[in-house]
Amino acid sequence: MPSSEVFFKYPALVQRQHDHWTATWSAVPGLPGPFLGHLAEAAGVHRYMKDGSQVMANAGFLAVHSAGDGTRTLRLPGPRHLTDALSGADLGTVRKLTLDLPRGDTRLFF
Repeated sequence: MPSSEVFFKYPALVQRQHDHWTATWSAVPGLPGPFLGHLAEAAGVHRYMKDGSQVMANAGFLAVHSAGDGTRTLRLPGPRHLTDALSGADLGTVRKLTLDLPRGDTRLFF
């Protein structure tokens, strides 16, 4: 086992705090998604979902592709009026939406 000195001499992941921002550097390929999500949140990025589901969003469209079976919570960055793009159902103005989705299902919203 290498001495602890080696771990500090050859870091794999480091952060440095600057006046108004934080730099993160990694020599490790393929960091796990939840860890990258944590770094993104720490940087001020809004995360719509934290369960691994794929979310694609812009100013007028939102798509969710479920990573697994079950109830998923979609958190919007602020109150938004949503309409189901396929059924036309008006979901009203919401900040959070609970979706019961099977794995691989995709929901589309305006």
